[in-house]
Amino acid sequence: MEVVAKTALDSEYHACYQQVDEKRWYGIAYTTRIQEIRDYGHPGEKKLPPDEGSGYIWRLYSIARFEERDSGVYVELEAMALSRDIPVAVRWMADPIVRRVSKSSLSTSLRQMQEAVHSKATEAGKPAVVVAGSGCVTFLAK
Repeated sequence: MEVVAKTALDSEYHACYQQVDEKRWYGIAYTTRIQEIRDYGHPGEKKLPPDEGSGYIWRLYSIARFEERDSGVYVELEAMALSRDIPVAVRWMADPIVRRVSKSSLSTSLRQMQEAVHSKATEAGKPAVVVAGSGCVTFLAK
């Protein structure tokens, strides 16, 4: 018997980017739809209607800041996950899940950005150096 059911989230995002000046940009992204998938990876997996299910994660937002300097681009990314009130009886179990999904979302965004930078650098015939740490990533195209 499985103690914790496997769930996943299927989501869509809206993102917009704004140039601040010649060397700085920022971007805001947020979910427009989140659907819980119950029993993910099992034969009986089921996609629930949007905004139904446990609802522990019901919106994700991120803010990214980009600054060109030192022959590269510095990227700072903040992510926020909004959850509904978690009943006290299951809070001990749900809190780590909410934190893990938030961290996973941030990690996925940073990984996809890293892949895009490497891809563009390869196309341009330049090596890309990526330095990551505590929610901040630096991409330098040498």
